[in-house]
Amino acid sequence: MVFIAKLKIGLAGIIFASVLVAARTPPTNLKNIKPLPDTAGVRHLHDTLISQAPDTLLKWAPSGSSGGFRSATDMRIQAGDTLTAGLLAMRTVAHDPEQASWGQYRLESLLRGPVEEDAPPKNKPPSAWIKAWLAPQPWENEVSLHALENALWNASPPEWAYQVATRRLAFLKSGEDLALWFHVGQQLLSKGKPILAAQALSRIQWDSANQVKSLNSLLAPAYRISLLTYLANKQWVKAADLADKTMDLPVGNEADTRLFRIEACLREGRFTVAQKLLTELTHPAYLEVKQLMGIRLAIGQGKYDGALRELQILKDKEPRQTSSGTILHWQGVTYALRGELARAESLWIASSGYTQSPEIGRTLEYRLALLSDSNAISPFLSGQPEMANSVQTKLTKLKGVPPRSPLWISSQKLVFEYQKGLGDTLSAQKTLLNLSSLSPMGAGGPLIDEAKALIGYMQESNNPQAAIAAYESLLVQSQQGIPSEFARQRLPRLSED
Repeated sequence: MVFIAKLKIGLAGIIFASVLVAARTPPTNLKNIKPLPDTAGVRHLHDTLISQAPDTLLKWAPSGSSGGFRSATDMRIQAGDTLTAGLLAMRTVAHDPEQASWGQYRLESLLRGPVEEDAPPKNKPPSAWIKAWLAPQPWENEVSLHALENALWNASPPEWAYQVATRRLAFLKSGEDLALWFHVGQQLLSKGKPILAAQALSRIQWDSANQVKSLNSLLAPAYRISLLTYLANKQWVKAADLADKTMDLPVGNEADTRLFRIEACLREGRFTVAQKLLTELTHPAYLEVKQLMGIRLAIGQGKYDGALRELQILKDKEPRQTSSGTILHWQGVTYALRGELARAESLWIASSGYTQSPEIGRTLEYRLALLSDSNAISPFLSGQPEMANSVQTKLTKLKGVPPRSPLWISSQKLVFEYQKGLGDTLSAQKTLLNLSSLSPMGAGGPLIDEAKALIGYMQESNNPQAAIAAYESLLVQSQQGIPSEFARQRLPRLSED
């Protein structure tokens, strides 16, 4: 289907205890020191304060100008004290919000490291001082956290910035989270973190956001990117939930966005919502797409005779935009589910002649599946993502493919994807382990190798050494193919860490 192509888009730690306490009065030898302009007195401040412990500098909170904080920040940078310099930069921004750009620049510079060859080395490994920056401070506010978040987006792993964004939420009013999570979702998608982006976007409170008039212009793009992210991640339940719970809100009503909402509901078996959305879709450019979606809905409900009638009507229509390959594909699916396998195969053979059809890949896959095991073709088809059934129904259907069937390995790969989309990580890993334990010499060899690669990928965050071992084992076993190439690409990234 043409609109499916649109789905390709293209998202604590360590702290010094002394920093947590803000002194009510400045240290004795600092009482008479007034904040100095940014361009003067740096040497005087340096000579007077350089002997002070880092936490003493953080306790010093002069009133008025931010020059003292800025100068102290630069002093700690010159001294190679990256950890305290970063905290002072954030303290400066919290004290004077107009220094946000300056503070972000200083933080980014510290994250990227010194440019000069003779610059002093950092006194802490990055993970330690970044975690110290991330720790809650008694003086922090939304502006200081925003400056840190922006610096982290530009010069560090995106997970750190996401953590700070979560902290910013406490300083926002009800409904203002829309702008925050929309921005975070976009950043994570641009950084190649679609699953984390989906997690961030799922935190948007649509009912509250709809009440904030100043955010009305963000509602449509935020809704669209949320829906497309879920669909691209194959998180059908999240996509359907979003389409369902926002039925009464003025979002997602653009014709193409409505198509994605219908697609989400079809793939999760939300027949009532899908039917309502189909009824409301009146844009003339999408009438044939609407008709085809209605046919898929009928197939999901087991109304095969009605689906075949509508397919024939669409086939006889002249002129039409829908590919003949698409119509023949769905006719084959319908007859296969009715048990008329010979007729289904002949229709898929005819459909495969239309090489430009969006369904050509699935047509060839289904015909091969039919030739491999005609007895298991019905549960195999019913468990496919494009079928109008809930994820739980698809999981149940796929259990009908016996382990001895040639289709079992392909079915288990789908089971893994559904379990991952549901957030059932333990079951997903168990499914992968069962697949990876099989011999790669059989017909399912590529899928088994892919399962081993996915095991490594799922372990990267929590157990990088295990991920490295999985990739190295895969490279030893197979010197060619996509899985081994995937392992080659992932190993350098983990080795650098």
